[in-house]
Amino acid sequence: MSSWFKLLTVNPKGEVIKVNGTSFSTAWVTGVAAYLLTKDPTLKPYQLRQLMCNSAQDICSKGYDEESGWGIVDLHGAMEQLEANYGEQLPFNDVAMDAYYVNAVNWALKNGITGGSTSTTFSPDMTCTRGQTVTFLWRAMGCPEPRISANPFADVVENDYFCKAVLWAVERGVTSGTSDTTFSPNAVCSEVQIITFLWRGLNCPDALGRSELAAGLGEHYYTDAVAWADTNGFFSVTQSSFNPMGEGIRAKIVTYLYQSLGRRQL
Repeated sequence: MSSWFKLLTVNPKGEVIKVNGTSFSTAWVTGVAAYLLTKDPTLKPYQLRQLMCNSAQDICSKGYDEESGWGIVDLHGAMEQLEANYGEQLPFNDVAMDAYYVNAVNWALKNGITGGSTSTTFSPDMTCTRGQTVTFLWRAMGCPEPRISANPFADVVENDYFCKAVLWAVERGVTSGTSDTTFSPNAVCSEVQIITFLWRGLNCPDALGRSELAAGLGEHYYTDAVAWADTNGFFSVTQSSFNPMGEGIRAKIVTYLYQSLGRRQL
């Protein structure tokens, strides 16, 4: 949120003055967050952040910019968005209410992880690229700021929607580039790559037991990730056989994210 605009406050003498700076802005943003929590105490930190960022009033360049952040925090706008989320029906005509991924799509949409391919379609069978995959994961993790600023990839530039996600993913050890100077953000991800990215993003958790599926794959970079996913029921939820080299699709990636992150955030 922006910290440079003038804020009204009271000095030690009781006089109303205008101030600026992050110290003063923090109180306003904290107050908005506290009010939102009185309306819905189940809100998680990433949900509060998403509500305030999505409803902020733009004052410079459209969307996020270095000078003003997301803009000016807007309590009324955040409340309207919060209230609109209750009982909202999915706008996508290609997501059936009995589809295995319907809850995952709903969660991903409400939490800003991904929207539809159009205003009325989600395109659940559309393949995911490397840039999309790390961005979905990054958003699901709360959009953490990467600590590294040096970008080694010639095919990733600052204004790309996936730029921060790529830097974060490389920093976190989620994935590396396809070469020292390329990330290949438009290359299609395989299902096993998506599983591995997610597993690494969660700090490589242990499997819950023995996975016969993983044991049958042999020793590969993804074997432990598949064992973790299998013993957590990911593949049974998607109601399909697991194909390591199969292309990763939107329905499955949001389902895997929801199973590992969304359900425990509810």
